[in-house]
Order: sequence, then C-alpha cells, then structure tokens
Amino acid sequence: MKELMELNVAAYPGLIRGAAAWSEDELGWIPVRMTPQLLDFYHDNENAAIRAACPSGIRIAFRSNSEALAMRLRYLREARPVYAVDIRINQEVIETFSPEPGEKEYAFFTELPGSGEREIEIHLPHLCEIRLQNLALESGCSLRPAARCAERWLFLGDSITQGMTTSCPTAAYPARVAAARNADFVNLAVGGATLHRELGSFAARYDWNNAIVAFGVNDYHQGRPLAEFREDCAKLLRLLRRRRSAPVRLITPIPWLRDPGKNSNGDTLDDFRHTLHEVATAYDGVTVVDGRKLVPAEEACFADGLHPNDQGMACFAKNLLRQL
Repeated sequence: MKELMELNVAAYPGLIRGAAAWSEDELGWIPVRMTPQLLDFYHDNENAAIRAACPSGIRIAFRSNSEALAMRLRYLREARPVYAVDIRINQEVIETFSPEPGEKEYAFFTELPGSGEREIEIHLPHLCEIRLQNLALESGCSLRPAARCAERWLFLGDSITQGMTTSCPTAAYPARVAAARNADFVNLAVGGATLHRELGSFAARYDWNNAIVAFGVNDYHQGRPLAEFREDCAKLLRLLRRRRSAPVRLITPIPWLRDPGKNSNGDTLDDFRHTLHEVATAYDGVTVVDGRKLVPAEEACFADGLHPNDQGMACFAKNLLRQL
C-alpha cells in the first residue's frame, strides 16, 4: 500500500471546477454549484431544491505525478439513486467508482495508470447531495491546478441537461461536449425546471464565454402560456447577450417518443419549438439548434421515452459537437 497524504481542500481552491462555492460542515466538504440566489430561486419546491443541491458537473481537476488516489464520500439527499464518481486522466475516463445502493458512506482507493505528471479530473456524483470527507494522494507527490481552459461553457436547462437518467457524471452531454472541446464548464440545469428570465441575471455571476440553453419540455407539459414563455425567453436571451463576445446556442426540445399532443392550453410541443425559433431570430449571436436532430427517435436511445440514456447522450453530444 502506497503512503498517502490527505489534502486540505480549502487550501487548494484552484482545484475546484464548475462550483460557485466550496464550504464545510460537520459531515465534510460541501461542493456547491449554485449561488445563494439560485439556491433560493429553487428553494420553494423540495424536488427542485434537492436537484439544485446536487454537485452536477463539479470536478476536482489538477496535475500530479501521484500513482494513487483515495476518496471517501458521504451521501445525503438524492435526485436519483446514481452515486458514481468518474476519474479521468489526460481527458480519458479510466474508472468509475460507485457504492452499493443504499450505502450512505463510501470509500475507495485506486492506483492511477501512467507515470510522470498527468492531468487528473474527478467528476463528483451528479445526482446526489454529498459531503467530501477525504481526498488523499501519494505522499510527496507534485500537485498544482489544471491549466485554465480557453473555452468556458455555461449550461442552462432541465433534467436532460442535468443528466437525470445517465449512469455516471461523464455520460451526461455537457460533460461529453466539454471533454471533446477541452473546455471548462458549469452545469446549472435542474430537473423539472422551466425557462425563466431570472436565470440570465444569475448566470452573470459565473465565468463563461459560451452558453447552451435547453428548455421547453417542462414549459409545455406544465401548460405555460406561450406568450409568457416567449417573453421570458426574450428576456433571458437579452441578459445572456450582454456578454457580447459569448455566443449562445438555444436547443429546442429533443424527440418525445410518446408525445401526448396538446397540453392544457391546447398548445403542442412543436408550438414551443417554433416559439424558441421566433424569439432567437431577434438576437445577434444566438444560434438555434434543432433538438429533434440531436437524438434519434428510437427506444434504444431513451430511458423512458423522454430522457436519453447513456447511448442517447452520446448521440446528443456527437451531433451537437458537429454543429459547434
């Protein structure tokens, strides 16, 4: 067994990616991806509050010559029973670690392949609220933050963008897109969320120079009036485009294999797709991506007819990357 040294995470703030804050309580270190304003925005709905508390997209990224790594986590509330931690070395996933269902604490040790200084990236569980109780590397190893990425992506959306039905954090399309472009990213998606103008103000507090916005299914399913949806979309895009050098891609809803037709207002999902197209044409720097062309309308690509599984997410990312 290699001799390990525990890292004081607070002493290395540059290692944390995709987070708004990194705090601590009696259970351990808390990775927080949402600003206080965003957490308050999702506070009134318990399901949304849990999903907002999940560290979706948060990574610990550094360069080191350590040949081993150990980690211990505490699991709290969950959006889905998906507990996986992914470890990437030099941008390749080398292993996924996950406890048995129902376990509240989980520890693992792994030897890291390769030699010399490598880029190591730990993707934290994306659908469970956690505490990081221990992170240790080989004693005496080198340690420094990973290089700053030229591209820094912001993802706004609902359960599909949060990766609600993927088996591990790196399977969700934001992680796949960021990895392919060697980019940093922050994932502010929340399962069940609808498009609201306020998200544009909250997004201004993060560091990004590219944005992906993907809403519409929940707005349709919850029967939001199209006029209200259109107005919020226009205001959101207006706020995002204040960052003039940062292009925005607006993704329309992907296929719903069992599309229920008209909602309570008599509107269809296509009506929401058309509204997104109409609004986007008024804004320079906003590109519309047809979500129906991102994932094949086939059962094999979906977990439940609406949310892509790992295979569907791979198609989503591959087709989106072609358009970027």
